Amino acid sequence: MSISPSSPLKERYRDAREKLLQIPGVTSVSLGYKETGKDLTDQFGLRVYVQQKKSAAEVPVSEMIPTEINGLTTDVVQSQV
Repeated sequence: MSISPSSPLKERYRDAREKLLQIPGVTSVSLGYKETGKDLTDQFGLRVYVQQKKSAAEVPVSEMIPTEINGLTTDVVQSQV
């Protein structure tokens, strides 16, 4: 999928990426399809890569990754590094 540099999606992505990268533990953000288990779904949004995936109870409210930002759903993925 090619996105025009001036497209509304690109602008929403850039803004969301900037905000998400300020959250401790977030290492990268990309556009892609949501993953459930090891399967990709047809839901397109932001893939938010973290150093370590944690349960909601382990994450301070100020560091929670929103389920949606700028109209794009988020999918938290543990980095493979």
